[in-house]
Amino acid sequence: SLSANGKRSGGLPGTTVLCPVWPQVVQRLPEQQRREADRVSLTDGAMTHEEAVNAVVRRAALRGETVAPMRADGLARDLAGDPLLIALAVSDSGSFGSPLNVILGFVDGQCHGLERAASGLGADYFAALDGLAWELIQRRVNDVAWSELDTWFRDRPAVLDALRQLCRQRTICQLHSSPNGENNLMFRHDRVRDAILTRCMQQRALQGTLPLGVLSEPYYAPLIGAALAMLRTPELFLSVVREANPLALFYALRELLWAPSPQVDPLLQAIQRTSREPQFRLCAFRECGMPC
Repeated sequence: SLSANGKRSGGLPGTTVLCPVWPQVVQRLPEQQRREADRVSLTDGAMTHEEAVNAVVRRAALRGETVAPMRADGLARDLAGDPLLIALAVSDSGSFGSPLNVILGFVDGQCHGLERAASGLGADYFAALDGLAWELIQRRVNDVAWSELDTWFRDRPAVLDALRQLCRQRTICQLHSSPNGENNLMFRHDRVRDAILTRCMQQRALQGTLPLGVLSEPYYAPLIGAALAMLRTPELFLSVVREANPLALFYALRELLWAPSPQVDPLLQAIQRTSREPQFRLCAFRECGMPC
């Protein structure tokens, strides 16, 4: 707190400075720094799941809409209880979009905003996020230090520059100093990161360049399924996914259930065929941690 003349006030503050920060930033501070920050700050944790569900219901009510409890629960969960994303979740028509589309719409809006503010080309930011996502996917990592990015994109300075500007914008991602002094890239939250990775996979599925090693990775089943659901003509990719990563089919179905789609019928047929195969039942049991 500062007095009106800029000096620290001994009593009630003459001026209160509010500086919003991501909760993750405070949580990752070393203990001593966190204690010092706590003395001069007011912090509020993320919304509880119940609060997030109520926020979805109220947001719908403002548009004159009623949202079913199960749908509100799913939206709150898939939007990670993020108040900004919940606020964006209702389209102008008053209907809720899928969480994946809401998050990607947010990412696109931030890139376009940066384009206008930084006098850059929006495509540069999209390409930078796509390049980053592809490196994370290929290397099977979720967290990365800036020094590693500098190595990955040493021959692509435009990508590094675009990522640097995105980090300065601090809406999609930002740099956070770790206790050892390393600057680490941190996304707004995991759902934003996963949406960016999903679109990266979808683009490579369209191009036919998604390697079998990535397609068959069980950890990526949710992202592969979401990428499958994003395709307008998924027939060829559907057969590939069915063979390489059948669990991804169920994640695709989950994504498609957010809105009516002609893709649901062929997907259900593929799931029915797959579920009758003994090797899939064995795989499903193992994935759920159940005895075979």
